[in-house]
Amino acid sequence: VPRGTLFVDLVLIEGNGVDGSVESWKIKHASNPFTSASLLRKFAKDEDEEVRASLAWNPSTPSDVLSALAADKHPLVRSWLGESPNTPSHLLSILARDTDGCVRSAVGRNTQTCADLLSSLAGDDDVNVRCSVAANWYSPLRVLKRLAFDHHDQVLQSLMGNLMKSSELLDVLARSGNFWVRSEVARNPKSSIEALTLLSLDPERSVRGWVAQ
Repeated sequence: VPRGTLFVDLVLIEGNGVDGSVESWKIKHASNPFTSASLLRKFAKDEDEEVRASLAWNPSTPSDVLSALAADKHPLVRSWLGESPNTPSHLLSILARDTDGCVRSAVGRNTQTCADLLSSLAGDDDVNVRCSVAANWYSPLRVLKRLAFDHHDQVLQSLMGNLMKSSELLDVLARSGNFWVRSEVARNPKSSIEALTLLSLDPERSVRGWVAQ
């Protein structure tokens, strides 16, 4: 047995970490890709949710442990799993239907979430879930264009990080009822002539001013 693994086991058993914090040692080794599979399985049953959550981002965590984390009682654990690039697609599908909005938001932020799941989450009743999809650079253009018509300003603001993705999205946002969004389109170098022409007639002076510049 590797000396490092034995040392970690002794720390956990004796309850006396090097820096006086057993939990910090557990978290450190739960996220360490060189930690043995047997020890990772022990961490999966730890009473501390932060220790269990740390397993979600460890690329060496066994698949059966990841499946167990998807059913964890604590939303923090399921949220970390939902946002982790290591989470397999079938577990993301499960987490996308989680009763906790924070978990669904995490899936919406995940760069590995498939287009169909992102499209589904874009219609979520929870505004924070829709915001997570709007801010995800990997969300399909068709999904982003749909969110451009969202009634909540927070979703529109979340789209701003994706403005450089396509002039088509800018064309849609140029017709937004939110003058701040129209201002962002007016000052964006990728905005089309059509969008700028429309915004040059905007009722808000500040929007017209950005077009003039």
